[in-house]
Amino acid sequence: MRFNHIYVFLLLMWGLTSSCISEDYSDCYNRYVVDLSYTGDGTTEIFSEKIRKVQMYIFDDNNSCIYRTLLPEEDVMAQSTLLPALEEGDYRIVFLGNPNSTKVYGLEDCTGFDDVLFGSEDYWEGNAVSGNDSLYFASMPQTILPFSPERQVSYNMAHFSASHYDVSVEVSGVPSAPKIMLTGVSPYTDFNNFAATDKEAAYVLETEHDGASKAKARCNILRHLDHENVYLKVLDADG
Repeated sequence: MRFNHIYVFLLLMWGLTSSCISEDYSDCYNRYVVDLSYTGDGTTEIFSEKIRKVQMYIFDDNNSCIYRTLLPEEDVMAQSTLLPALEEGDYRIVFLGNPNSTKVYGLEDCTGFDDVLFGSEDYWEGNAVSGNDSLYFASMPQTILPFSPERQVSYNMAHFSASHYDVSVEVSGVPSAPKIMLTGVSPYTDFNNFAATDKEAAYVLETEHDGASKAKARCNILRHLDHENVYLKVLDADG
């Protein structure tokens, strides 16, 4: 994976376009590659099975977001990405997997790591939440060392964790599709991957009926700790 031809090409291009000369290293940067990994609850690598899209955020040592980008598809497929040129110092790299209908709140000015939240776009727009993306999250420190012509490439690993639960509901004995709701679930998660405890949301699930007596619904909810306050509600036409 680390010797993928894509990255060989990138490293060559970086070297060709660098303004470094033999006695002046002021514009020189070493290369930092981050490999992407997700093993779920086991040890088998399943990143490619679960994660199809990755957004990257880079925060400096003041917790200010200085860079964000959607990783190229080829980086996601290779499970490896080359960081942009960064000044020496300490950084935090955050990756968010599968953010298709997810809104990240608190990054309008690309600042404030502690205030950054993410969750269903419906929640931020004030609509009934029908579910979240199958979200995955990784956060890692990254130290950029002073340039050294002897050190060419450094590698680090971002280990992803799930930010969601898969929910499947089946209701029997109903002549038509009921309204299926989950209440008391978390509406958002922060950039430490901790679900909200100060607010709750009600999810209205999209329901399919078989035309006889059975209804099914599926959705994703954000991972949370307050399980005892989550309720499944099945409502008929009269509520």
